Amino acid sequence: MKLDPASDPEVRRSGIGASDAAKIVGLSRFGDAIGLYMEKIGMTAPLVETGPMRWGKILEEPIAREYGAQTGRRVWRKPDTIRHPDTPFIYCHLDRLAKGKGEPTRVLEVKTAGVYGASEFGEPGTDQVPADYLLQVQHQLGVTGHTVGDLAVLIGGQKFVIFTIERDDRLIDDLFMAEARFWTDYVVPRIPPPMDGSAGASDYLAAKFRDEGITIEAPESLQSLAWEYRAALEMEKSATTSKAEIGNRIRSAMGDANIAVGGDVKITYREIKTTRTDWQGVVKASTIPPEVIAEYTAITSSQRLSVTVKEPA
Repeated sequence: MKLDPASDPEVRRSGIGASDAAKIVGLSRFGDAIGLYMEKIGMTAPLVETGPMRWGKILEEPIAREYGAQTGRRVWRKPDTIRHPDTPFIYCHLDRLAKGKGEPTRVLEVKTAGVYGASEFGEPGTDQVPADYLLQVQHQLGVTGHTVGDLAVLIGGQKFVIFTIERDDRLIDDLFMAEARFWTDYVVPRIPPPMDGSAGASDYLAAKFRDEGITIEAPESLQSLAWEYRAALEMEKSATTSKAEIGNRIRSAMGDANIAVGGDVKITYREIKTTRTDWQGVVKASTIPPEVIAEYTAITSSQRLSVTVKEPA
């Protein structure tokens, strides 16, 4: 069966797609630049479809039909990979295209959102949408040459809203410049982006380097990083202490109340009950043979960074 180009690993590794744009500039809720770099050079396994992704695909067609019914525009699919005429490693896939009588053709991006995601969207008809969706549509407009795009969103399975995003050439130029730098400076020469505090950076380092039991002489640059790390730990400790103190002062000021509302502030304090099963205790109390327990026991490992510095005498 032929893969959907949008999810085909070979196509995704051939350049920068619209859903990659926000990751490159650090504005994505779904990934980061180093994680994207790993995907582009084949360091990660193909993307596994999640529940929200699956339901997004299932609902794409009815959402697109509802968009056409509400706007009166003709809606059609364009499943091909569309590449920028001057920069072919910049590409996009479109959910749909739409056109009304006497109107220019527009890009149509279809989304689903949970009920708790409603607050991320502004007034219908505006471009007040999450940054990664805004950049996704601007990327699509830049590749296709169209001047406007609509975002049709089904929120919580029952609220249907449409947002309109006008082409912003200055934003597109800046975005494509960042994408071109990412591709030519990092992906093509196989040089990772600078390490940061992202999950992608941690994943990259865990995949790239292993504990080989080797001791090296720490150069001054590495010693300097150790001191920076120590300072960051002290700042984190101080911030944690301050947060706990302020939290206790808030709790004290609320007294017996569990909700406080005033001005632009809403504070809640509730008891949250969780259930935890002591499976080790269950196993000890059971008559399960040791060999059966061993069969279902997996040994995992993780890497832990420890930095020690000597205070000046």
